[in-house]
Amino acid sequence: MLSFGAKIKYFRKKYNHTQKQLGRLCGISGKAISRYENETSAPDIFMLKKIAEIYDTDLNYLAGISSKVNNKFDLELSGIELDLIMWYRKIPKKMQKIIKKIIRVSFQDDTISYSDQSEVSPCVNENKDDEK
Repeated sequence: MLSFGAKIKYFRKKYNHTQKQLGRLCGISGKAISRYENETSAPDIFMLKKIAEIYDTDLNYLAGISSKVNNKFDLELSGIELDLIMWYRKIPKKMQKIIKKIIRVSFQDDTISYSDQSEVSPCVNENKDDEK
């Protein structure tokens, strides 16, 4: 599960806010937001509630009590998974379609074990077959 600081940073970047902008929305300095993200300081319950409201997320999620991001669904992602989502959202739609196709094809190939971290994509396997 992500730390409190990582959650604040994730939501801030998701909404394209700088630390200074989030600080302004909360009525505090950008340096205070930086300290929250770096976990050298922690907000009080009122500030935590304000941040949760700004980012439409569950207060218990921010505080690390629950994995429920908001009232719509449960979500527990690692840091790299959150990074991948943010990167995906920033790339052109045409590239998103290509990535969706790669993922779809990968899951249709029942010879790939998804528990193996060193797996290769079906596209690479096809290229190996072409070399024979």
